[in-house]
Amino acid sequence: MHTDDIVIVARTQNKLTEVYLDLEEETSNLGMEINENKTKYMVTSTYEHKRNDGDLRIGNKTFEAVQSFQYLRNIIGKTNSNNKCIKGEL
Repeated sequence: MHTDDIVIVARTQNKLTEVYLDLEEETSNLGMEINENKTKYMVTSTYEHKRNDGDLRIGNKTFEAVQSFQYLRNIIGKTNSNNKCIKGEL
């Protein structure tokens, strides 16, 4: 059993870690697991110095840092801009 397209948004890395660990526990209770290879990590900010390019490690899992990701037909970038919509049928 699997599900796709879950996005966690948090203001701090500590809160992100807390929410992730809760999600991991709940999915485990349902007999599912989070796929480390398909899970990505991105810090968004309009200020370049606040963005982090390093991967995120939580427990024994490491999540790859990305520059952008696609969600609901939009491309979300590190500048917190979603003005690059993907063309396609709604």
